[in-house]
Order: sequence, then structure tokens, then C-alpha cells
Amino acid sequence: MRSYIAVGSCVFGWLLAVVLYRLTHDSELALSLDNLPFPFIAFLPIAVLMMTLHFYNIGKYLTKKMIVLLCIIPLCTSITALIPSLNSLLRYDHVMTTMSPLHLAKYTWNWWFYVHTVYSYLVSMASVVIAILRHRKQPSGYAIPSGLLVASILCTLSGNFFTIIKALDIDMTMFSSTVGLLILYIAIANNPGVEYLMIAHKQLINNMEDAVFIMNKQRQVVELNAAAQTWINSIGFTDIIPYNFTQVISFLEAKGGRVKKSDFHASDQNVFLSIHDELVVYTMSERQVVDNKGQIIGLYIAVKDITQYNKMVTMLEQEADIDQLTGIANRRSYEQRYVEMDKEENLPLSVIIADVNGLKKVNDQLGHNFGDELLCSVVTGVLRACPENSFFARIGGDEFAIILPRCANDKVNSLIEEMKESIKQEKTELFIPSVAFGAATKTFIEQNMQKLISEADKKMYQQKEYDRRR
Repeated sequence: MRSYIAVGSCVFGWLLAVVLYRLTHDSELALSLDNLPFPFIAFLPIAVLMMTLHFYNIGKYLTKKMIVLLCIIPLCTSITALIPSLNSLLRYDHVMTTMSPLHLAKYTWNWWFYVHTVYSYLVSMASVVIAILRHRKQPSGYAIPSGLLVASILCTLSGNFFTIIKALDIDMTMFSSTVGLLILYIAIANNPGVEYLMIAHKQLINNMEDAVFIMNKQRQVVELNAAAQTWINSIGFTDIIPYNFTQVISFLEAKGGRVKKSDFHASDQNVFLSIHDELVVYTMSERQVVDNKGQIIGLYIAVKDITQYNKMVTMLEQEADIDQLTGIANRRSYEQRYVEMDKEENLPLSVIIADVNGLKKVNDQLGHNFGDELLCSVVTGVLRACPENSFFARIGGDEFAIILPRCANDKVNSLIEEMKESIKQEKTELFIPSVAFGAATKTFIEQNMQKLISEADKKMYQQKEYDRRR
């Protein structure tokens, strides 16, 4: 449609220049106005070529570089026509002989006019060749509009040709161009491809599961699909058009929704909202709409319900942080947590490293199933004695760690004794669980956490060696 507007602009600009030329009573002004149609005439073949390529949906071959090259000669023609000192390149001896009742001028064409004419005919014939070649490939139903396009171009060319060879006493170019423009409009209006694409685009958008909001640059909603209307109704927001989309965000926040920037795209947002005491999560993906020149002319937002996806991700993240055998935190979670807990408000911060005695012997003599049972019994005993604010993790095959915020050294020692007694309660006919403990306490924030853990680990091995000898 834009290329048709370009063709129409050239024809109507040409017509306006002719009308102004006919209305003036000043001979000098008439001479200037007599050259005014040339810029519109010069760019008309380029506009027709662009429209032909877009008509057959092959406009992708019309690159910016090609457009610039195509416009060089029309631009030169416009300059020679609009700058009086260069007019002689188009016409020799350009003199008004009669002003009334008709404007008549005496002149002879100069060399640049023939350059311009040959170029214009070459570009116009290129449009005809493209139209004829593509016309033969059109399916039934597309042939008539395609034929009208060819007829429109030929109509304009024939009128101009008869005028140049002076086969007629009057200038037929303006008349033939106007008729060609009307035929061209009929071709576009009856092109089933245009209607088909409009219907296909509309159905495609309305059949999308995502809610799509199309907005102008001021973020005012100008159109939305069926899913978007359903979503708007479900959250209780009405009359979206022509409201600003930021009002939707404000409405969700007023209902208790929490808006968070997405981790994947800077312009995306995630909205966490509680509906009927159930957490619902939406992702809002925002993208810009740009024209052929790369200028931003609007944007659209796609809203998707990712509640189930969010639940699955949360579950996977939890599983990734949990030891599958014992159900407590694993080493990955432990390494994150002790860094997070290394803060001044948690001082004194104590760490207990524990190692199960005799696990290898149980595995070798009784089997790994009994070894797993031993580990689980130790976890049960430790959990029974652990304070609520503690963090308990399995960090190796038979090794565990306990982080205790705001827990002094003397309290840690008493907790270890409680844990030992609690673990003994998990004894079976085949084994009595036994664990070696080592502990260290951080009292100053400047103390290194890794050194603290190493100290607790060292004490644990000393205790383990003592237990072995005993």
C-alpha cells in the first residue's frame, strides 16, 4: 500500500504542477512551473517498480543500496528542472509564446532529457517484464489483478510514448497516467493475495494462546487478540482500549501482584499474582515494531501464563539442591548457603563437620542397602537434635555439615552431645550408629570461613581417630 501511495503522490504532484502552470498569468513564473512536473515524472517509474515488486511479494530484493542507485538519475533530473541555471540541460530556447487562452511554449529538448527518458523507459519496462514473468506463475484467482497491473503500466507508457513522438497534437501523458493509476487501484483492491494475507494474519494472531497487545509509541493499546481480551476479563480489568498498558501493570500491583524483571531479556517482566490463594505467574515479553527504515513505530507485548513452567523449574531447582538418599541439602546447596550465612548478624557462627563411623565396613559385610539405612538413621538422629535455624547438609559419601547461626562454642559442644544421644536411639539388631564430630566457631567477621571449616574438619578427623583406637 505504501508503494501505491508513492505512485499516487507522483501522479497527483504532477497534476498539481500542471494545474498551477495553467492558472498562472505571469510568463516568467509559467516558465518555472513548466519544469515543475519533472521531479514527479522522474520518480514515477521508480515508484511503479517498487510497487510491482511489492505486488508480487518480492520486495525483499529491493535493498536500500539498490533504491539509492535507482534514484540517482531521477534526482539529477529534479535538480536540473528546479534550478533555473540548469534548465537548459533539459530544454533549449525555452520561451513562452502564448499565455491566453492556452499556455504555449517554444523549446527543443536537450541531451539530459533523452538520458532521463531512456532511463525512465528502461525502469518502466523492467516493471513490465517482472509483471509478465510473475503473471505467468500466478494461481487462478490472482491472474486478473496481475493483468490489470500490466495494463496500468502499459497505459501510462503508451500515452507518454505518443506524446514524445508527437503522434497527437495534445499531451496524453497526464491523461494516461491518471487512467493507469485508476486501473492500478482496481488491481490492488481485487488482489486476493492482499485479502488473504489480512485474513491469515488476523486468524493467526487470534488463534495464538499468548495474549498479544499491539501498542503505539506512547504505549496506548490500539489492538489486542482474543486471548488478550480473555486474559483482561479474567483479571477484572475492562476497557483496555485506548488505555496505556502501564495501567494494566498498576492494576495487577494493586491486586497484590509482584512485578520482577526477567533474567533472560531486559525488556521482559514476570508478574507473580495470587488468585484464589493460588500463585499464578505471567511473563510479559515486550518487542519493538520497526518499519522498513528501522524506525520504531510501536511495540507489542505478549503475555503468557507460565505457572506450570514455574512450578516445574522450582521443583527441579529444589531437587538439584537436595540429596536424593537422605532428603537433606546436598553439597551444592551447602556451598551456597555458608557463603550467604557468613554475615555479621549471624555471629557467633558455628560449623559442625560430622563423619559416620564404620560405613565402609557395613557396605562390605552387609551390603549397600544397609549402608544407606545407616546413613538415613544418622540423619534422623541429627535432625531430632538440630535447632530450627540450623542448616544440615550431606557433603560427601559419609560426611555431613551443620551450620549454626548465633550459636556460641559452649552451646555447640552441648548440641553435639545431644546429637550423639539422639543417634544412638536409631540402633538396630545389626549396627549401632556412631558419628565423629568436629566443630569450630567464628566470632569475628574478619575470620575466614574456609579456615573455619578446615578447623572443624581437622577436629572431626582427630575425633574419628580417637574413636577408632577406642
